[in-house]
Amino acid sequence: MLLIRQNQLHALSCQLRTTFESRLCDLFIQGYPRECHQAGGREAMLRWTEIGVSEACEAGYKSQHACARWLLLMMMLGIDFAVDPQLPWVRACLDPSRSSDPTERIDGAVDDAMHYLGETAGEDGERVVRAMVRIRDFDFASVPSLQERAAVDEACGRLQRLYPEKFDFQGEALMADFVASQLNAARQQGLAGPAGGFLFVLLSFMLGTGFHRDPLHSWAGRVLDPAVQLASDERAARLETAARAHMALSFRNA
Repeated sequence: MLLIRQNQLHALSCQLRTTFESRLCDLFIQGYPRECHQAGGREAMLRWTEIGVSEACEAGYKSQHACARWLLLMMMLGIDFAVDPQLPWVRACLDPSRSSDPTERIDGAVDDAMHYLGETAGEDGERVVRAMVRIRDFDFASVPSLQERAAVDEACGRLQRLYPEKFDFQGEALMADFVASQLNAARQQGLAGPAGGFLFVLLSFMLGTGFHRDPLHSWAGRVLDPAVQLASDERAARLETAARAHMALSFRNA
């Protein structure tokens, strides 16, 4: 009788998962060639896929269908979509109390995400493009140095002017809490000044929280790497340069 040892089962499981991740990566490269190109090619996309599959499994979404849907949500909403404070409806969709079936929950989240993007980005992405044009012309040096609530209110006003459809859809109260949380996150990332703080808030708003750990945006991760010792203003300037280069590439590839 053939005996299969535990270590052999583990090796087989790892091989099957690696094969699945590779196939899934290729599907997303085919479906999102611009994002793949901007991320830096297949290596970055494979790392993105591996992160997504691991996080999906940790959250209880272990079928191939559920993992693929999790990655789709990552592509649409950002790598931290499941915990992003500007997306409370995602947490509601994925709450096990809503349904005991993980497939039903993840499918519901994708349906709601499609509606969300239709309302905020527009059916053809025209609203987000107009927002990017406004951001392209924005002068970060004009951001004033304000304290606490005044800084939150000022940042909310700027976000509403830059991307009114998304801001208004999410609502003032939610956005105020979101901005406060991201200003604090900016300080933790070494961006203590007003320009760097608002830039971090804006990137979280546009790309999703966790953008700096997303392989699709490795340019942000390189600038915000804590191992790289930089003064706050220098880090902010480098992040702005990298963000503008990324946006220019997005316009060229649109």
